[in-house]
Amino acid sequence: MPDFTANAGGVICAAFELRGATEGAALAAVEERIRANTATVLDRAQASGSTPRQAAEALALERVRDAMQTRRWGLY
Repeated sequence: MPDFTANAGGVICAAFELRGATEGAALAAVEERIRANTATVLDRAQASGSTPRQAAEALALERVRDAMQTRRWGLY
């Protein structure tokens, strides 16, 4: 599993703390999101015949592009 997927817990936890969530809620969110992202990355890697890192990078790019489009930043 790529490091930027596996180590995302700190960012997720910080976002929840910023919103005033409890420690339990933050840890539950970390667990759920890392579990879901890991499954998505591994499924994509298997389906495309790529490495997990390649699948994770492609997923990250998709999500950034979607967020930019949603926020009307345009696509580069």
